[in-house]
Amino acid sequence: MKTHIPSFDQFINESNESMNEAKEDFVSASMIKPDKDLRKGQIVKVDALEYTQSGDKDLVSIIRPDGKKAKTLKGNLSVKI
Repeated sequence: MKTHIPSFDQFINESNESMNEAKEDFVSASMIKPDKDLRKGQIVKVDALEYTQSGDKDLVSIIRPDGKKAKTLKGNLSVKI
């Protein structure tokens, strides 16, 4: 029985494809209310699916300008699609 072990280049390409798919799941949003250390007007990325399925008082996943993941209330965000 042979086990397929991908080359380094294959591994990197597969990882990049996964990252691109993840980036497509997030859309740009503007903070319309400050939250913790995020200021009004700052641009963040928000999980598009969570955003569309949540109420204004629900927490949604965001990616902060520094690249770290966090949660904020949907009502703190403005998304233009």
